[in-house]
Amino acid sequence: MVKGIFLIVYQHAFENIAHLCHAIGHEGCHIYDLMMTNGKISEYELEFNGYMWNFKHRYGPYPYPYDLDNLFTSMKEKNKRLKKEVIMKC
Repeated sequence: MVKGIFLIVYQHAFENIAHLCHAIGHEGCHIYDLMMTNGKISEYELEFNGYMWNFKHRYGPYPYPYDLDNLFTSMKEKNKRLKKEVIMKC
């Protein structure tokens, strides 16, 4: 029996190597957070930490290929939408 976490990357799934590296790092943050909190972390916190990884590593050998200037605005809007969906379901 094989145990572990596997990341399967399909050829041509990413625009460039920078996008691939940031996707792996971002998803790695999710895995780390889930392991450290035993799954007791909100979706907002998971995404926030993942985006902060992208923000921290936006320079260097593989600069982040997308604009992060409106990161917080888009996260606030997503959080409002999620809250609205939950209220509508109740």
